[in-house]
Amino acid sequence: MASRATKTGTKKLSEVAKHLARPAGIAATEWPAVEETCKSKLGIEFDEWQKGCGRLILSKRADGKLAATIGGSCMSLPRQVGKTYLLAGMIFALCINRPGLLVIWTAHHLKTSGETFLAMQAFAQRKRVDPYVQQVFTGSGDEEVRFRNGSRILFGARERGFGRGIPGVDVLVMDEAQILSDKAMENMLATLNTSRFGLHLYIGTPPKPDDDSEAFNRMRTEALEAIKSTHGLTEDLVWIECGADDKAEPDDQKQYPKANPSFPHRTPIESVLRLRKKLTVDGFKREGLGIWDPAALSVFNEERWLSDELCQPGTPAPDRMALVIAVSQDRQWASIGVAGDSGDGKVLVMCFSMRGLGMVAQKVAELQALRDVAVVKLAGPQAKALKPDMVKVGVECEQMTSTEMGGACTSFQEAVKHATLVHLGQGELNLAVKNAQTRFSGESEQWDRRDAKVDDSPLVACSAAYYEWSLQEAPMPAIY
Repeated sequence: MASRATKTGTKKLSEVAKHLARPAGIAATEWPAVEETCKSKLGIEFDEWQKGCGRLILSKRADGKLAATIGGSCMSLPRQVGKTYLLAGMIFALCINRPGLLVIWTAHHLKTSGETFLAMQAFAQRKRVDPYVQQVFTGSGDEEVRFRNGSRILFGARERGFGRGIPGVDVLVMDEAQILSDKAMENMLATLNTSRFGLHLYIGTPPKPDDDSEAFNRMRTEALEAIKSTHGLTEDLVWIECGADDKAEPDDQKQYPKANPSFPHRTPIESVLRLRKKLTVDGFKREGLGIWDPAALSVFNEERWLSDELCQPGTPAPDRMALVIAVSQDRQWASIGVAGDSGDGKVLVMCFSMRGLGMVAQKVAELQALRDVAVVKLAGPQAKALKPDMVKVGVECEQMTSTEMGGACTSFQEAVKHATLVHLGQGELNLAVKNAQTRFSGESEQWDRRDAKVDDSPLVACSAAYYEWSLQEAPMPAIY
């Protein structure tokens, strides 16, 4: 915890946040009252960026309800950034200002929960804070800060089932939110059902690839989509993310202020270097620099992609189809994307993946001989090299334009979202979907193929085939 003598930072949240999303329709905020209590009663002050966090987290709509009471307030922050200082001040002030407030503070691991409680215990014992605290309970599993006005803060670990079934919770703090499944979140959110306040906070660092981080990933995806499409305005979600550049080197100290808005006035260089020495390179990138692993940046929800609604391995191949060929960036792999009617009103997408380019044209010719192929197209500059081979085997094909590729990228995402397509669960397509990333070229969203760590040609081919099939007119029925 920082002392009052610590110099406060002057940079605004908008200046330090890497990604920032906030609810539309904000009319007011409870932060000024909280900040005044912190300053006049508790003797603590905040950096400007911390004040910005508080204003967003406690923002309200015109009806007086929290703007993010449905979607929640989320913070993706590196370690040693002043998170506990900000939240301790805000939560303690809320407990003082709102008599009888019930706060649940959970972490995934018992160790983390214990460390947070010790920090809060120390905060409660400060000279300016102590008069408002009735008692601090330190028994194992019964950690609690109890206020003289009836407010309480309970601490515990989710891995031990803490928090479930506690009624009437007003504030729910989910620490280590990078380890939080949708199911675990649903179980915890049930405690807010009768809340008179309904504040729920999710605080974490970028997850490891194998972390159970469904909820945190989903909220980040929603935020990034809002940043792309609506200038960061969401329906009911606050997302605050601080981090270094995605490709930052761990020893580049110029990146440290980008990652940590409290550096160096609250967080000295020694603290950052200590993390650098103790953690692996990947660990430091996540926990020290706030960089999300590319595997966590996928534009698709993997659980939804593999759900029974979309993944239907037994679906027969269509008789009539659109074919699109895409080639990996290193030209080691080629994929033939297929799209056609699934038989139940949806579109089936599937792919044929081939090593190298030598037999691609022949495979297309074979498919054309066996099926009613409505159109054959080449997707991307790498696939253009196949045009002479197509001419030799008598296959007519066209090159897709950049605009068409953008349409394919967008329409495929919408199809997954609204379940208007099905697929066979093919491993190569699943992997490409899992690692999918997009970028904007002007106003057009495109698949980001610049740094593909896996072969993305199955996704490029199948999304383009889906798009091309959607442009085809249904064949006229036979009249006898």
